[in-house]
Amino acid sequence: RRRRRRRGMNSSTSAHDGGHAAPATAAAAAELGGSHHDDEFYSLTMLLVFLLATWVVGKAVMKVKIPSLLGEMVVGMVLGPNLLDVVPFPDALVLVGEVGLLLLVLEAGLEVDLQLLTRIGVRGLIVAVVGSMVPLGLGVGIAMGIQKMEVMEALAVGASLSPTSMAIALNILKVGKSLQTPSGQLIIAAAIIDDVIALILLSELKALQGTPSALAIATPIISSVAFIAGIGGFAIFAMPRIMKRVENKSETFITLCVFGMFTLSIGLMNATYYGQSSFLLGAFLAGMVFCTLPQIKEVWHSQVKRIETWMLRLFFSTTIAFKVPVRDLWDPKVLTFTAALLIPLLGKMVTGVFAPRPLTKIS
Repeated sequence: RRRRRRRGMNSSTSAHDGGHAAPATAAAAAELGGSHHDDEFYSLTMLLVFLLATWVVGKAVMKVKIPSLLGEMVVGMVLGPNLLDVVPFPDALVLVGEVGLLLLVLEAGLEVDLQLLTRIGVRGLIVAVVGSMVPLGLGVGIAMGIQKMEVMEALAVGASLSPTSMAIALNILKVGKSLQTPSGQLIIAAAIIDDVIALILLSELKALQGTPSALAIATPIISSVAFIAGIGGFAIFAMPRIMKRVENKSETFITLCVFGMFTLSIGLMNATYYGQSSFLLGAFLAGMVFCTLPQIKEVWHSQVKRIETWMLRLFFSTTIAFKVPVRDLWDPKVLTFTAALLIPLLGKMVTGVFAPRPLTKIS
């Protein structure tokens, strides 16, 4: 009975105040809706400012013979979450940038010259191993000598210095129109193997942190070799023969091949990732499987290229730039250690002795 009386009192009070409560509620809703609309408009404005700045600065630095990716990274570092923090939805933009990287690696596989690759295969392996192991050793030595790090921490520093950034290498080679040269193919082959070696090193470090087991140590190595030998062998030996047997390469057939390439890339990325190898290796191998079909390259350049270009701008200006701790870079200790870590770059320079001479030909 008390509950019924209370409900009655509340309903009568609401009825009594209804004339005043309804306008107040409507006003609050209108104010909330206006605020939400203003937030959306502000986010839209700042996103457009960020995209425009990325494009303009990238184009401007190219005028002085500097790769556009450096200008794009600077824009992301300044406007990103670690400094001015005016870019809306940074996590979403970082994810879009990752897709741009995958498209770039997929295109690198698609642009492989199989005849050239078979001739530089061993040389690419040597470049990758030397270009990984020398920076690894120098990085470990510097970390233990200057920062007095423990062995595992020093190995982590060295492992982070050993790989070649495939995204940056691909971008510069494409801008310089050198991707199809022997030197360009050598660099990309070495960068792919570099990435796999780096992933193996980091997987080994993770395995050694707990109770090491033979399986945990061997899995990344076996997985990477198996994918390269299996899928790479299929792309080099089996796929060209299959394509020769297809006489009528109609538009529908090419469309199905493009769909198959993207589907295969998703499958191989997951397989290589969960196999404790590099998921970028999966994307590269998927493109390589279809590299003997020139019609796919035409479709790529006519329909995917412009999308990829903008996604790559986001990769450099968000996925990479947003991770740079801009405010912490100016500490003297950080600057000293950073300057010392430039020394392992000499390990990359040493690999120049394996470059083909002249740079556009290979014997």
